Amino acid sequence: MSMSKPIADAAASAASVAASGDGGTVRTVMLNLAAYAAAHVVLDRVWQKCLGQAKYKALSRRDRIYLAEKILSSVNALVTSGLAFKAIFLDKAYDGDVLNPYPNLAHTVFASMCGYTIYDLFTMWAQGGDHWSMWIHHIMSLYGTSLIMYFRKPSFFPLLFAVSEITALANNLVWYAQTLRPTSSWLPSLMVARAVTFTVARAWIAPYALARALAQAQYNPAMLWAQWFGASSNLARIAAFLTALNVFTIGWFNVGWTTAVWKLAVRALRGVPLRKAKRA
Repeated sequence: MSMSKPIADAAASAASVAASGDGGTVRTVMLNLAAYAAAHVVLDRVWQKCLGQAKYKALSRRDRIYLAEKILSSVNALVTSGLAFKAIFLDKAYDGDVLNPYPNLAHTVFASMCGYTIYDLFTMWAQGGDHWSMWIHHIMSLYGTSLIMYFRKPSFFPLLFAVSEITALANNLVWYAQTLRPTSSWLPSLMVARAVTFTVARAWIAPYALARALAQAQYNPAMLWAQWFGASSNLARIAAFLTALNVFTIGWFNVGWTTAVWKLAVRALRGVPLRKAKRA
């Protein structure tokens, strides 16, 4: 079976759903999924041409899928993190209120992330071997973006976590170096740069999210609870609960992943053999 056949099938299915849609959110998500899946098929062919069949087939099945996936992962990282950063920190769409606003950029980010995440779950299934935390991260991203597109709030928190997707660029660069140029003298420096990127883009996200939520509640725990789960809360109970769960769980993952990449960077500087980068 062709390496890209399951992903090509996903593209065809998504395009069919999109074509029969009503132009709403589901259609947008399916178009994003179809675009990513179709691009994967094209990029897979390009990599075969660039590397040659002998070198391409010498790679593991997992690595052959990663060749195309990591380019699309980088595209998703640039789009989602860039637009999320703009909405939160440049447009200041949530200044003074992190519970109620739903800027247009947020919807664009969530639709793109949702389509990409479905595509990436297909690649994870086709590859096998991903760490359990990555499966949980992707599933949480999928239901998190889907719920917020439906309920519209509290959109600030998943959008803030989208900013951290920029770390995929650094992780992907390390993977390409390890796979295609494993003896490169630049590899230790790239791994240090990746660790710095994780620190700058991931470690602070959950504490900042909690700080913004507390600030809106005037640093009063009782008011915080009332705003999220009280009888007078204007948040859907399921959206409030799962958003809070995601903040704490992915925040914990972020700390763990940041610690792990720093350990790998130190080992690289010491010349210790390293395992290959996966997803980020």
